[in-house]
Amino acid sequence: MLAPLNTAERRWGLAIDVNQRNVYWSDREQIWRLPLDGGEAREIPAIQAIALSVDPAAGEIFWSVFEGLYSVRRARLDGSQERMLLSASLIGPSSLHLDAPSRRLYWIDSWGNRVLRANLDGEEVEMILGTSSAVTFRADGTPISASVSGSGLSIRSMREGASLGEIDSGSPLKFPSLSRGGDLVAAVTDADRQIILFETASGQETSRLPLRADHTLGTQLSPDGTKIAIGTLHDISMIDVRSGQVLWKLPFDRSNSHYPMCFSGDGTRFSAFLFGREIFVLDAITGETTVRRVVPGKEQPIMALSPDGRTVAYVSNHSNVSIVDVESSQEITTLAGREQVTTIAISPDGKLLAVLSKNYSGFDLRTVHELSDLLVVWDLETERPIRSSRVAPTNSASLAFSADAERIAIADGTRSQLVDIRMQPTLELRGNTSYVYYVAYSPDGTMLASAAWDGTVRLWDPLTGDLLATLKTGRAHPLDAGLGFTPDGEQVVFGDLMWNVATGQRIENEVVAGDEYPPDLWSGFWKKARGGTRGHRAGNFAGENAATSFDHSLLVTVSREGEILIYELLTGQLRKIVPERARPFWTIAASPDNSKILTSWGEDNIAVWDAESGAQLALLEGHQGPVYSVNYSPDGTRIVSASRDQTVIVWDAESLEAVLELTGPRNYIHSVTFSPDGEQIAAGSGDSVIYIWDSVRRSVRSRQAEEARRLRERIAPLVSQMLRDLEEPAQVAERLRKDESLSDEERRAALRVLLRLATD
Repeated sequence: MLAPLNTAERRWGLAIDVNQRNVYWSDREQIWRLPLDGGEAREIPAIQAIALSVDPAAGEIFWSVFEGLYSVRRARLDGSQERMLLSASLIGPSSLHLDAPSRRLYWIDSWGNRVLRANLDGEEVEMILGTSSAVTFRADGTPISASVSGSGLSIRSMREGASLGEIDSGSPLKFPSLSRGGDLVAAVTDADRQIILFETASGQETSRLPLRADHTLGTQLSPDGTKIAIGTLHDISMIDVRSGQVLWKLPFDRSNSHYPMCFSGDGTRFSAFLFGREIFVLDAITGETTVRRVVPGKEQPIMALSPDGRTVAYVSNHSNVSIVDVESSQEITTLAGREQVTTIAISPDGKLLAVLSKNYSGFDLRTVHELSDLLVVWDLETERPIRSSRVAPTNSASLAFSADAERIAIADGTRSQLVDIRMQPTLELRGNTSYVYYVAYSPDGTMLASAAWDGTVRLWDPLTGDLLATLKTGRAHPLDAGLGFTPDGEQVVFGDLMWNVATGQRIENEVVAGDEYPPDLWSGFWKKARGGTRGHRAGNFAGENAATSFDHSLLVTVSREGEILIYELLTGQLRKIVPERARPFWTIAASPDNSKILTSWGEDNIAVWDAESGAQLALLEGHQGPVYSVNYSPDGTRIVSASRDQTVIVWDAESLEAVLELTGPRNYIHSVTFSPDGEQIAAGSGDSVIYIWDSVRRSVRSRQAEEARRLRERIAPLVSQMLRDLEEPAQVAERLRKDESLSDEERRAALRVLLRLATD
């Protein structure tokens, strides 16, 4: 029996050299070699070696490894002469097996459920078992995917998940390709040496085209479905789909392995990334080469062509994307990433770039099942990321933008995902006559209050966008006031003014003496609200430079000297944070757990502070103008900021990275906040409009809004009659609250109707 292994780490790979009678295994730090008849274990340095295979006759060892990127290495059995064998397009290579007679290395793609192989020079990589897919959007906006597995071709709607057709060709299929509108799908069968074309609507086979070479490595249908490009080890052929005639060929002077191909949006240009180092752009009709660009080093074969065919994007250094001008062949820019890119796509208008990469942050082989992929959308004009989303892990995925560039479809074998990248607002609330200075949601999220420079407070339904009431403050230019709701949601408060939200009637309040409470606050912030409640719902009550915390226990504000003041409302204790560069802040907010404070000095960045130690933890940079408003989401996972640059940026509160940029306002944005459920973001703009961005699909919100309006129409006669009978709106509101025959939805609708009738 072998001596017990004395390493504490988990074992990942095992291989036996029967000639030299050695056993090899790997852990997370090195490869170990131990004689089968016992003796001392020796180590070959390797980091996170996953799988092993040995070639005793040649005296070589092969292993897969993760060092920020996956690769397969090759060395002598003593660890000498180590060199890279494979790195591009590797994701989770495991269970290496060497077929010595054929001089091929096989491995399992553990994330994509595929079996692949390559020769021992790392060339001729091909999938021999598994699924592959293509994705596009139909003219009506329906995303569809086509995937092959074995001899089966599956066409599915990604919107409902419904099958649009299941086809059995009778022979193994690979490399599906869809026309732009999804009317036609093509797939290759090497066994029959044919390209099979199907109509997606009927699932019927339309034609078969002969393959003129072995080892097909990819296909790509033109956008209109009239041409198909076929890539092999030795050339690319452009074939007329109707006649089967070869229009042109691009021969290679050496064999090529896996590579991408794509058409421009109008189908006039065609591009391919060959040998991991050469990009070709050709006239799709004549085959004439427009660009032949040699990229430095050997890159991953990942690329995309802009819809107008004027620019081409390719992956460089595994994580960056370089943009090249087709006419001049000059590099325009490089967008820097941090993770291994697997797929890219350019939007139909050429303005956005989608980059799908492996999210290896915090990677640990023991928790590989918890990993996700990262989808980042870049604005190619500003060269800034505007959206970042974690998506389910993929492998060899296909990406496609919708025609309006609001959604991205991701297809990976039989799995598919749909990501909404909507940036434009879903609602625009109009009615203010001057710029909107504050916005705040009610505690239940069913009402939105706004305060404008014209001295009005308006109450809105954030679901339907309807204006419910206009409340006059009698004050113009209210810069020193704050806006919010009381914790029970029954009153809206603006400075030292308060209204009942059911009737719109003013409520007289006792203002507490200023010397009894902290100084340097806006006039009348402290009030004795109903029930003796002090302060207002956190995150929704904020002024020019002060805000309450989410649990109502803190008030955060700033002194005239630029000190951050943290008042504990229950104890009266005061804590201070004194920045190195003290100056007045324009906006301030506390995290839901009260552990962090956000501030901005009216510059284009946001400071994050530790509320206990007073240390500055980070500086968020991304806006192009002064930041006027910041807030946390109610669950504390996101931060939202608004700026004079007319944008709203959403940040990940843990990584402190920008994950989404919201556009639409045509003037600066002074106030921004999340709804209590975190599904909406509302912002008040200098163009007198309130903008709402919603994470719920527009079709769902439209249906909900229509149902809400119908309910109000149905219940309006009841409220009108009660108002005629009782005359006083407060009495009607009290009776509606006590009426047990009404459901919660009916009661809420009735109170909204009452508010409109009472304030008309």
